[in-house]
Amino acid sequence: MAAIARTVAFLLSAYGGVACAASGRRLAELPPVAVQVLLSTTTEGGASATINVLPKDVAECPALAGNVRAEVNGRALILSDAGGWRRRKGGHRYCEPPRFEGAGIPLASDGRIRLRDDSTEFAIDAPEALRGVTVALVQPSDGVMRPGTSVRLVLTPSTGTVLHATVTFRPTNAATASFFAEYPAGTLPLSVTGVVLSLVVPANPPPSAGSLQVAATLARTVSRCQGPASCTVQTGVGGAVAARVSAS
Repeated sequence: MAAIARTVAFLLSAYGGVACAASGRRLAELPPVAVQVLLSTTTEGGASATINVLPKDVAECPALAGNVRAEVNGRALILSDAGGWRRRKGGHRYCEPPRFEGAGIPLASDGRIRLRDDSTEFAIDAPEALRGVTVALVQPSDGVMRPGTSVRLVLTPSTGTVLHATVTFRPTNAATASFFAEYPAGTLPLSVTGVVLSLVVPANPPPSAGSLQVAATLARTVSRCQGPASCTVQTGVGGAVAARVSAS
């Protein structure tokens, strides 16, 4: 009898879990949502992607049905979290938005993002969103940085608006950086004009050879946003250039 009771309990639990998953909403049943697409071209083996489905009304927090599919340029993503209301240990309720994740997406310049099920399709196009970016050091032209002098780096191609950026100088084989600049706010300021990153070398870095390492987040232009109330696409890019700090 105990074994039968355990079996019944397991089946009820399993079918209850299926019912819960099936209770999520189809795309056409969602309230107005913003689709946020976060791409990164810095991962090995192709780009990675995260898609968040964010309700516009803070009183809404729909869970997504498990049969909703998402893809970027034909590469399928997984529904890593169906979303919905959650409770913390103290009882406070919070919203976890639906999220898709994937990797290994070919760097094919334009980004074509699709969410679909049997009710409708969300279509988002972002030109140049998956184009790789290179970093060039234009000042000093010889790569030799001196305390108190200006450094300028350029991201190429010049597509997208820089939302956040960091520049780190790391000496060769060093465990820590000599200096670190950040935009829009940092202890060592980094200024941004278009896709040009500028900073002033601090007064005290020790002379050393190494590299300037750049990481930036670019807001991409969305040429098509069909289905959601709004769409945003961001791409994480990065690169490094050889440089040296001189005492004078």
